Amino acid sequence: MTSKRRSFTPEYKAEVVGLVREGGKDISAVARDLGLTESAVRNWVSLSDADAGRGDGKILTTSEREELSQLRREVRQLRMERYPVKRLCRLPGVSRSGFYDHLGRQREPPDPEREEKRMWT
Repeated sequence: MTSKRRSFTPEYKAEVVGLVREGGKDISAVARDLGLTESAVRNWVSLSDADAGRGDGKILTTSEREELSQLRREVRQLRMERYPVKRLCRLPGVSRSGFYDHLGRQREPPDPEREEKRMWT
């Protein structure tokens, strides 16, 4: 049976960070008392330090992480707009190589006699 991943509100995380900073206890003691993993509490403290400007610059701040995720969404959207060939070829079952081969062919000028015959048949 799989266990559901717990989620915590930003307010709760801030309270836990406050306990670590102002409570005089180390991270492992706070984690043990609250039934949390030590790594989760350590991450919350590190993120709080980064947001406060006390980090070593290796950890992204909350605003930087939000900006990064938005930029990744935009890149994904732009790629889909720029290269829709994969989706367009999937619908009629045409291979992408066949599509590009068709684009590269030289078109012959229409033959007037042939066009006339086609119109009347």
